[in-house]
Amino acid sequence: MITTIKNLFRKPEFGEDRAALESSWRRAVEIPSGQPFSEVEGGGEPVFRLHAWLELRKDGETRILVDNQSGSITSCNPTAWTILEALSHGATPSALASRIVDAFDIGQEQAEVDVDGFFRHLMALGYVEEAG
Repeated sequence: MITTIKNLFRKPEFGEDRAALESSWRRAVEIPSGQPFSEVEGGGEPVFRLHAWLELRKDGETRILVDNQSGSITSCNPTAWTILEALSHGATPSALASRIVDAFDIGQEQAEVDVDGFFRHLMALGYVEEAG
């Protein structure tokens, strides 16, 4: 039913195109095209969080995401876990990318592409909502 999160990190079809990356975030949160995130309500990027029915569990080196609605359990690699932990408390898209850069010593552009692809998958599964 659910693809294992550790297999989700692949480069999106659009490569590292910054405009396409921002466009996909806009579609995910229905921000009008051409309006920078900084101009969205309140002057900042939207903050997203995991839905309440999702639970993160860690036992030693094992990290899992539990969907308490469907009963599915998904193993997480360190990158997915880092993003999910941030989303459990609420995070902006740029904060997620920055957290990946800091944790895994990769470039900002690559982190944005990776976070975007993973985030879009979480949105498609209905796991993420805009914090209110």
